[in-house]
Amino acid sequence: MTMRQRISIALAGHVDHGKSSVVGRLLHDTGAYPADKIQALRERFAAEGKAFEYAHMLDALRDERRFGITIDTARAIYRDGDTEVIFLDGPGHPEFIRNLATGLSHADCVLVVVDVLAGVTDDLRRQLALLSILGLPHAVWAVNKMDLARYEEHAFGLCADRLRHVAAEFGLPVDSILPVSAVDGENVVAHTQRMPWFDGATLRETLLATKAAPSIESAPFRMFVQSVHKIQERSIVAGTIAAGALAVGDTVVVHPHGRRMQLEDFADGGERRVAGEAVGLVLVPIDAIGNGVGRGDLLSRDGDVPPLSGTKLTASVYWAGRGPLEAGRTYQLRIGTSHREARAIALRPSDCRGDQEISAIYAPDSAMGTFELAESTAFDCASTCAQTSTCAIVSDGVISGLGRVINGDV
Repeated sequence: MTMRQRISIALAGHVDHGKSSVVGRLLHDTGAYPADKIQALRERFAAEGKAFEYAHMLDALRDERRFGITIDTARAIYRDGDTEVIFLDGPGHPEFIRNLATGLSHADCVLVVVDVLAGVTDDLRRQLALLSILGLPHAVWAVNKMDLARYEEHAFGLCADRLRHVAAEFGLPVDSILPVSAVDGENVVAHTQRMPWFDGATLRETLLATKAAPSIESAPFRMFVQSVHKIQERSIVAGTIAAGALAVGDTVVVHPHGRRMQLEDFADGGERRVAGEAVGLVLVPIDAIGNGVGRGDLLSRDGDVPPLSGTKLTASVYWAGRGPLEAGRTYQLRIGTSHREARAIALRPSDCRGDQEISAIYAPDSAMGTFELAESTAFDCASTCAQTSTCAIVSDGVISGLGRVINGDV
């Protein structure tokens, strides 16, 4: 049996540049939704005196779960041949930050949709700054609304040059820049008829050719402890495996204190669990180091590259708070399930390689921030395990920034 490929794609773009229209057109033209259902929607819009738009199609189909398509507020999933394509959207600015802190960090690629006439907006720049923190391996840039530019090559060229510049500014990859029109379906699924000057691949072909990131099952085992329960004199350690895999009999190391424990069993049975699975671990102490295991601890497998543990870290930070991110002020740093008081002891411009320091940054902006934690905490650098290197910065009870740990002083 052929294994089905899965590609996860994060969506970025200004709210009016046609993200939903592009995805709706893709679903429509690939036949992901039955033709009679589409016709019924067209008739419904006509009866309401509205023009049919592919963006509205996503809203209308939001609760549909049949025919192999799933659409909700943050994602759309459809199957194209042997490939399952998952679109992960960031609908609004605060919501986008929360999505990035959870699902979008696992995306294989980002699809950036840009209006050919409007170009790069401040809203798009904010999203690109956030995405740059995630280090996604692939980026496809779709120049939409080519119909409004009369499908002129010159208009596309100007926009493409600007996108290459902004991609370099934020350190984002450029796998492909291609012209599309969601309204007319040009170069979305079918090859363009109105842009003879463009002989590249369609958007569908480009996305399907994207290589999925290496499986996080092959990464070092990591799991943040969510909770610990006593059941019939056994301690059940609950959490979701962030990366790697774990099998009965494996030795687990609890960080930051380093206690070693053996996995006796999974609470619900079975011999092996992998990244993405919520599990209950029955752990038996091997040594007496530390004080057992508790919420916020980070588990690794003995023999894997261990995480860092310490009271100081440096992260690439994107700030979106109402007030400034200030050096010298104390915030709450959330890394996985650990919540730690942390003082921002140094801020440096993101594009500065020297020792220049700044006193504060204001939203929307990014910086390199060094934080001193109130107590020892376990975490990973992005280069070791991306899934456990993300941190959220809380100011006055609100998630106001997102960071990716670059290094730690252990």
